Amino acid sequence: MSEQVERDRAARLMATDPLRDVALEASAGTGKTRVLVDRYVRLVVEARVPPRNILAITFTRKAAAEMRQRVLDTLKARHREGALIGERWREVREAFPEITISTIDAFCLSLLREFPLE
Repeated sequence: MSEQVERDRAARLMATDPLRDVALEASAGTGKTRVLVDRYVRLVVEARVPPRNILAITFTRKAAAEMRQRVLDTLKARHREGALIGERWREVREAFPEITISTIDAFCLSLLREFPLE
């Protein structure tokens, strides 16, 4: 494996680590969405963070819908692979409606609606 490929793999592992804070910047087509989906799934599966406690925002409604679908598909795949079983799978499956990935605009609007006076 080339040094560049190995560095990329290490950076992706670090970026998806639920114990780290990261800022992800990269050009179009480099796999940002894949990394963010993996990070989201690791937060839910490994760190057991409830989806309602995860803020995921993007720029367009299309990107938000695509990311949400990828998260759902990846969680289902993890279940099929045996990473999510029994009671934990039921908890995650019941939390599907709480998986909210929105645009920056929608997130700001939700804040204004929730805290109109503040």
